[in-house]
Amino acid sequence: MKKYLLLLIFVCSQVVGQTITINNNTPNIACQASTIPVQFTTTGNFVSNTFTVEVIQKDIKSPGQPYLPSECYGTTVTTISSITTSANNINISLPNATTGFVSSVSCGSVFIPGIGYYPVYATTNRYFSIRVSNGTTQSAEYPVEILATSSCPNILSVQTQFTMLCAGSNGNLGTINFLTHDILPNNTYTVELSDIGGTFPAVPIIIGTVSGNNLSTMPITIPANVVSGVYYLKLKSSSPISEKISRSFIIGISPRIGSSVSFCEGSPIAISYEEEYGYTYQWTKDNSPVQSIGVASFYKLNSTIADVGMYKLTVTNREG
Repeated sequence: MKKYLLLLIFVCSQVVGQTITINNNTPNIACQASTIPVQFTTTGNFVSNTFTVEVIQKDIKSPGQPYLPSECYGTTVTTISSITTSANNINISLPNATTGFVSSVSCGSVFIPGIGYYPVYATTNRYFSIRVSNGTTQSAEYPVEILATSSCPNILSVQTQFTMLCAGSNGNLGTINFLTHDILPNNTYTVELSDIGGTFPAVPIIIGTVSGNNLSTMPITIPANVVSGVYYLKLKSSSPISEKISRSFIIGISPRIGSSVSFCEGSPIAISYEEEYGYTYQWTKDNSPVQSIGVASFYKLNSTIADVGMYKLTVTNREG
């Protein structure tokens, strides 16, 4: 009898996780009854390319007196509006309502002997958020503070389309977005750059200017002599006068030991290590020496694409 070897091959297919993330350049503050842009990114393979973008209202109710109906307690979540899209950016309308404390929200009635049923009310804290979904996959709720029109600032938000720029960069590689309210036609927008400590100098560093009122994006140019570090932008309007500071972003930051970071071509690279007496130091890049023995910190004035690699510092004590 012949024997045969049966070879079984098991094929394992891994389902890639699906995620939806609302980008932080989506405004987190806006005026009531206004329209805001919503941008989101996805990972994984979705069966359908149709996404639902919702405005969610959350009312957290607190009764003003004891022994009230259950409707006067807890949290109520309501979808105020929704829209479907196959694109990852879309404009959505916000309700004619505001974030914050709402008093005298009807929540039922109680029976009072001799009077009958009497309406009761709860105090409510109201919040709004944006949510994007596709099938059973949902994004985290993205909070949006909705302000009364009468108290809306002229510049509500400034978002950078980048986390890092290089000195001398054209901002078209990382355009800034902004959301405004009641800007007049004769307006001019100006963008200022902070110093490395986050302070805006008395003599401003102007990195962008554009005229108009119906604008939501503009390019910037980072000066070539800026030192690597963390910075902020300030967007200013002239008519009416208003200003808003952006989130922080990085200009050509220097790497640290034990980290993997990007650097800007032409900018300096500085990797520091505290030198101690009696030790010798040897820096290597991809296992080849890049600096004389004995120097604890690595520094190169003008970096190039050839400097990309794995850097290692070997520290040797007096015993070897």
